[in-house]
Amino acid sequence: MVSNVTVYNNLLKPRECDHLILDHTYHTHHEWVFQNPSLAEKLWKRLQKLKYPFSQTKDEFNTVWEVVGLDSEFHLTKHYPGEKLQKCMDTCHQPTYNLRGFASLTIYLNDTCRGGDTHFTDYGIRVAPQKGRAFLYLVDKNMYESDTVVEGCKYMLRGNVMYQPASNDHQNMRLMHFEARKKAMELDVSGSQEESEIKKLNDLWMYTYHLENLLYRKNSKK
Repeated sequence: MVSNVTVYNNLLKPRECDHLILDHTYHTHHEWVFQNPSLAEKLWKRLQKLKYPFSQTKDEFNTVWEVVGLDSEFHLTKHYPGEKLQKCMDTCHQPTYNLRGFASLTIYLNDTCRGGDTHFTDYGIRVAPQKGRAFLYLVDKNMYESDTVVEGCKYMLRGNVMYQPASNDHQNMRLMHFEARKKAMELDVSGSQEESEIKKLNDLWMYTYHLENLLYRKNSKK
């Protein structure tokens, strides 16, 4: 199996890591979300110099998407002793129907904790906390988990690498699919009791999924 995980040491300098922790952590929260376009531009330039590995990818419809850069929104998380992450798989961040975060960039901001390794179970890849060390992965193709933080706190920074469609094929279908999925997720997250409406929207989502696959297979035979 070909690995969809890439590890970079020293993607951020130690002083940059320290400043991020000081600037964005306060109170006893576990997560802070903030916008930082200059940080996104700086990290993206560094990734390009290191030959970013996922220039193209495909969605569930086999539509080709091309990378455009790192999103300006970041999540900084703090993990306390005794905490661990159960095995999971991320979903794509998708602010619009023509912009989608197929890859995730995560950076350790400190290495004063003990434990807390991230383990990509499908590939046997284990990434230990080290200040400035980053790991990049395709979010819908990788299961991962983390070991328990035994001592100290672990700080991590996460951002999304964004992609756009390589062509305008089936644009209206993508829009219909995106809006149906977004509305269904909003109703589900809000705890709405409108189960029939959620089912209707999810059915539309699946309908567009199957229709897109039919169109793809038809075009592939030409």
